[in-house]
Amino acid sequence: MWEPYIYYEGVELVNRIHTHPPILILRPRISTYHGIDISTRPNSTIVLDPPLHQSASLKI
Repeated sequence: MWEPYIYYEGVELVNRIHTHPPILILRPRISTYHGIDISTRPNSTIVLDPPLHQSASLKI
């Protein structure tokens, strides 16, 4: 995660990871070298547990 994401989204993710929330990432950087790696860019947006009716079906 880039520095701006560490202080809000990173902390929120650590606090809520045990609940397995759906995570929406807009404009991620995806690499497929030796597996799949998802990272953020300066213009990426991360939304934990997005308020969409489709996300309800993704919850465990």
